[in-house]
Amino acid sequence: MMIKKFLLSVLLISVIATAASAEFNLNFTLHNNSGYTFKEVWVSPHNNSEWHASTDRVNMRPLRSGYYTKITFNNVSRARRNERYWDLRVYYADTWHEWRNIRFSAITDIWVDRNFYARWE
Repeated sequence: MMIKKFLLSVLLISVIATAASAEFNLNFTLHNNSGYTFKEVWVSPHNNSEWHASTDRVNMRPLRSGYYTKITFNNVSRARRNERYWDLRVYYADTWHEWRNIRFSAITDIWVDRNFYARWE
């Protein structure tokens, strides 16, 4: 009986640790099939009402249509990694487009198609 309790507690700790680490994995691949070159890619916690170049810009290299890039959160503080929902903004031509309320920890890819329709999985 004692061994069963021990194994159950080890299993429970393992499940909790796995869930916690998965919640911190916010990285995803952004696929640009929009027909435009993205000049910059920004992300911001959904509950944040302002965008800041110093903290929200994650890619400043042009991303041409037909290509993809990995968006990583290596430099994001632990406090911001705890955010559950995020907004994504891409700058192109002389304007921008935004998608709101995305749970990055639950996806691996975002595809942006013509007319800036985006889908993620």
